[in-house]
Amino acid sequence: MFTLYTASPSHAHNASVDEKIEFPDLEQDYEFVALRHPDEYPFNEGRLVSGSGLDIDIAEYEEWFEERHVRHSNALHSRIPSRGPYLVGPMARFNLWEFFRPFHQPSI
Repeated sequence: MFTLYTASPSHAHNASVDEKIEFPDLEQDYEFVALRHPDEYPFNEGRLVSGSGLDIDIAEYEEWFEERHVRHSNALHSRIPSRGPYLVGPMARFNLWEFFRPFHQPSI
């Protein structure tokens, strides 16, 4: 059976060093933001919703969100001014399924 320890001695050494590293407990509240559509998968249209109760038309985006350029990145960073940063994408859609119709929920 192949294990990390049979891969090479350097990998085994790295694994033994890594297991000694102490990581602090970190819990952070995240606000998830995603589109919601009443009849289909919300990919291109719908309302913008969040786990903190936001439910707006996409045309209201600039009223609720702030985008700014930061020196270390070419991408714009977006945040909700009164609440801070938020998460989007598959993780947000997964965590916001309670906002979607039941037929959008896979059986997991």
